[in-house]
Amino acid sequence: KTKQYKTKQYKTKQYKTKMTESQSNANANTIFMTFVIDRSGSMYTCGYSVYDGILKCIKDKTELANNMQMDLYLSIFTFDDKIEHVDIPSNPVDLTENDYSIIKKSIMPRGWTRLYDAINMAIEHSDAITDNVDNRREFMIIVTDGDDNKSTITNTKAKELITEHTKKGAEYIFMGANINAVATGSSLGINKDSCLQFTPNAKLTTNVFNSLGLAMRRSITTSNKVGFTENE
Repeated sequence: KTKQYKTKQYKTKQYKTKMTESQSNANANTIFMTFVIDRSGSMYTCGYSVYDGILKCIKDKTELANNMQMDLYLSIFTFDDKIEHVDIPSNPVDLTENDYSIIKKSIMPRGWTRLYDAINMAIEHSDAITDNVDNRREFMIIVTDGDDNKSTITNTKAKELITEHTKKGAEYIFMGANINAVATGSSLGINKDSCLQFTPNAKLTTNVFNSLGLAMRRSITTSNKVGFTENE
């Protein structure tokens, strides 16, 4: 049950004021976690490790948000030559076994790599659900193993969109397999400390998602910008 991206109504909490660029990450009470996942054919070498990594990250951040009395909202976009917004509850607590089956099916590899369009649509979705939410942290997690070869917008345009989104408070994480993740992420305006390269096999894909979990947990608990350490 995936669907082509379109605007819809989201059940998010409404707040009276918008977060400004100058607001600190401290005292955030809402986390928005958006995955933008490459499901092009070449991702098959990762096996089910991408799904396992997403599952672990969801459960870990759900527990962390609960412990810190924060709200957590989840969105998952997948892309090959088609871009889909996975039709699951935005509150991870409401996820059922069927929802997890939908996620697993939705990231099975196929097709081409439409990365820039997927980022664009994820940003549009993000703007729709965060516009009136104050005191938030927002993480955009991009996982891909190749250069864009199908989008209708350019790298330059994608970089402009990410830069503007970052000014609104979004924090980007770029995880690249079999590509120079720092170079590719930096070309999109993503901080090099938030880019991580990995080899697309089951074991190393699991390791990179473990590093993702650690980086996000450290960022949320310390209110520092997200980034990877040398060991990660």
